[in-house]
Amino acid sequence: MSNIDEARAQLEEGLFDTDSSNDGSDKSSSSDEESDDDTSSLLHLKPALKVGDKVVAAWWDVKGNEKKNTSDGRWFSGKVTAVKERDLFSGSRASNYGPIRVYDIHYDDGDKLEGVLDVFVCPEKDHDLETTTKSKDWKGVRNVKDKASSDRYSREIGWFVATIGGEEKSFATLYEAMKKSDEYTIQVKKGNIRE
Repeated sequence: MSNIDEARAQLEEGLFDTDSSNDGSDKSSSSDEESDDDTSSLLHLKPALKVGDKVVAAWWDVKGNEKKNTSDGRWFSGKVTAVKERDLFSGSRASNYGPIRVYDIHYDDGDKLEGVLDVFVCPEKDHDLETTTKSKDWKGVRNVKDKASSDRYSREIGWFVATIGGEEKSFATLYEAMKKSDEYTIQVKKGNIRE
């Protein structure tokens, strides 16, 4: 049984957290496949950013009555200044993927914003990779989402799977997945990478 079939079976058995408000029409995988190499623990599949981490995060002009944690934010570089973990936040529920994380961000331009939902905070290295490459160029790496999860991060952003030595390994960030994939390629090709 493939990892994808295993994940689908777990989804059907209710092992993935599903949102009761979901109409049930999208219980299977998204165009990005559902998969993970350690089905006993999904907690490592969301990045746990720490105070001081460089990020690119959404920003809303809350003084100008823009609603925070909506998809119409503008994205800017900054650093995490605080992290809070919650079970519920802004329509997202904690799930098998772990708690909902809410970050306080100090943007490079001096602005500050508290309570930015994890789905609106991207590790700087991932943002750089995602804006300078296309997913078709991620040799041996793909993005995976759990479209049935009530956890907005797992549903919209997901995680990354790299095929390393014929095995699929899951990573919370694109940077880590590509790094491990490249390290394996260098080891196998003895320095002659991506000919």
